[in-house]
Amino acid sequence: RLSYDAYTHMLFADHYANDWFSLWNTRWYTGFEVISYPPLIHQLIALFVPVIGFDAAYAFILWLVTTLYPLGIYAFSRVFAGKTASSYAALASAVLLPIYVTAHIFGQLPFLAATLLALFGAAALARFLREGGLHNFILAVSLTATTMSAHHATLLVQPFLIFALTIHQIN
Repeated sequence: RLSYDAYTHMLFADHYANDWFSLWNTRWYTGFEVISYPPLIHQLIALFVPVIGFDAAYAFILWLVTTLYPLGIYAFSRVFAGKTASSYAALASAVLLPIYVTAHIFGQLPFLAATLLALFGAAALARFLREGGLHNFILAVSLTATTMSAHHATLLVQPFLIFALTIHQIN
């Protein structure tokens, strides 16, 4: 809650909790369109506000994202490495500080969630390229599209991630 960018995301989440269908928020400066920022994480927080309260809803989504990160790291690293190396990578992601610094100091919950979705999407794309199948294709496209609704900056890196996976699968 006391991190650098958390209050900005809480403002957006509070807007969706109070008026889900309004696209204009008048509480900041002279008003702005809330669709100027990808809404997925803010809307997820807003869904839990009536049930567990605002602070707990934000904390729950943050906990969920940071808890799933080792699984996302494992799924992505399995594309390039074996089970043992991927397990070490997942363990390192749970123990080392970058994810927690990004969450608790910088307050970048949407970025973390989008990166997590991108990792799962990349793993699904690799599986589609390796095995084929309509369900693998739909999963890869769905996770990639959902990444777009979580954070805009992740889209700058995602094409390179997809390119690297494609090259790895071709070789």
